[in-house]
Amino acid sequence: MKLVKIFSNKKEFKEIEFNEHFNIIVGKKTKESNDENSKKKDSHNLGKTSLVNLIDFLLLKRMEGENIFKKHSDLFKEHIFYLELLLDSGKYLLIKRSVEKNTKISFALLESKLEKIDEEKIVWEHVDLPYEKSKKILNNIYLNFNVLKEYDYRTYLRMIFLKDKDSFSKKMKNPYKGSDFEWKSKLLYLFGFDNRIFEEKKKLEEKLEVLKKESPKNITTIIDKKRSEILEFEDNISELEKNIDVYNDYSFDKNVTEETVKNISNEISRYNQKRYNLSIDIKKISTALEEEINAIDLEQLENIFKEVNLYFPKQLKKNYEELIEFNKIIFVEREGALKNKLLKLSEESDEVNQKLEFLNKQREKNINILNENEFYKKKAKEIVELEIQKEKLEKLKIELEELEKKLESITEKTEIENEHNTIVGKLEIEISKDNEIYNDIKKIFQKITKKIFPERNGRIIINLNKEKNPEFDLYLEDKLKKRTSEDDGGTYKGILMACFCLSIASYYSKFNYHKFLFQDGMLEGGDNRKKKLLIELIKKVCAEYDLQYITTAIEDEINDNEVKKLFDEENIIAKLTDEDNGKGTLFGFQF
Repeated sequence: MKLVKIFSNKKEFKEIEFNEHFNIIVGKKTKESNDENSKKKDSHNLGKTSLVNLIDFLLLKRMEGENIFKKHSDLFKEHIFYLELLLDSGKYLLIKRSVEKNTKISFALLESKLEKIDEEKIVWEHVDLPYEKSKKILNNIYLNFNVLKEYDYRTYLRMIFLKDKDSFSKKMKNPYKGSDFEWKSKLLYLFGFDNRIFEEKKKLEEKLEVLKKESPKNITTIIDKKRSEILEFEDNISELEKNIDVYNDYSFDKNVTEETVKNISNEISRYNQKRYNLSIDIKKISTALEEEINAIDLEQLENIFKEVNLYFPKQLKKNYEELIEFNKIIFVEREGALKNKLLKLSEESDEVNQKLEFLNKQREKNINILNENEFYKKKAKEIVELEIQKEKLEKLKIELEELEKKLESITEKTEIENEHNTIVGKLEIEISKDNEIYNDIKKIFQKITKKIFPERNGRIIINLNKEKNPEFDLYLEDKLKKRTSEDDGGTYKGILMACFCLSIASYYSKFNYHKFLFQDGMLEGGDNRKKKLLIELIKKVCAEYDLQYITTAIEDEINDNEVKKLFDEENIIAKLTDEDNGKGTLFGFQF
């Protein structure tokens, strides 16, 4: 997937058409002022960085947080934006999204590139699709990436969009370190490692964190207290039942009172228990439905099939695809069965609630009958008290059961810790094992960094830190294989980060996947000699691997003659200025 063109319904918007390989957007500041307000209207406010956000928006990023269109919705409410993509299939895709109705997206599949923009002649395949459906269609139908299918197309845009030079420095200061679990997991997957091991480690650590907050001694004390309270309630209930039995010697409305005390109360208790049991079953099934079903390791299965087919090619009657399809059918049937079960349980729960409502009204009615007689007034109070006592007893028993389960879980802490240690061991083995994808990316990284640092070797190292979490380290190595201090500088860090992203993009260029990078401000500051080498490198890598590279620069930052020579006029796809009260900016006005 590459970018082709971005345009708007507003004539003042500066339409941008992207080159197939190397692209640069140049910003030029013409006004100088010491005024603080004017200072803000510098080359960074020309729309260079906003272009990154706009492309991300058209690739269906949610309009939230610090999004420029959300912050300035009043200025952009009438704007409609279009993005034309070149798909790996050779066809072109046009995406339409407005700011005001940003959750409605339209798609048009084109056989050829748009030469002239005429929306009336565009045949839209999908019009005003809701946001989530749009993402699924873009991911599964139009892009249909044949690699890293575990995640959707937006997963790795964080690596494709580096939004300013500082982002290089920040990432390189502590590159991919700390507790950023989600990103580390995805990056491991990108490098060809089994990230499920890391994810399992995280789950076990979350369990252990919960268990650490609970003390077995404290819970045992609470359990003993609950048990004593239960015995006390049982004694009180027994005494109340004895006293209430006296009314059997009287004939006044005897049947009614017996129904109140013995039948309705018992039935209420029984239905309360039934309601509790149903809620547990509903929760279990709901949890099961939320969990992703992945009973078969498809990668391992595929490897087994390949090995078996090598020795018994004629004996394999069922192919791998049939087994996968059978697996899908089994999971669909299981999911359907669970949903049907959940529906029945929900209906039964509603019936129980209705029954309880009816019984409670009956109990109230019969208690009112009791109140008509002085004797039964007294007994009615005792009956009410008995019901209260029974309800409290039932609640205590439930609380006791939950505490006992919690205590049981805490006693399993050692078992979980042992399991965690095992997982850590598996993660260490996984990180250290020979990995073809990881090795290939490292080779590409070393090759391309060599073009900029001829006397150095660029290294990518993945290790586990003291918390046994992965860390991704980029650095330069001298001829003696010693780490240099060059990568401590901001410029060098930025170059290494750019090379890192280029290496990953180069490896995955042979697949149906993202084939563009947008690195904002990559040429700002630093040594002009390194800029020259970096530009030469990017051009060469883009041509070799058929990649598209987009960057931005301030005109003053590329005023070196040798650097300027590297920019053909066709490489500069847009020139943004602060002239004419902002008409030279990306959107045609400043904000």
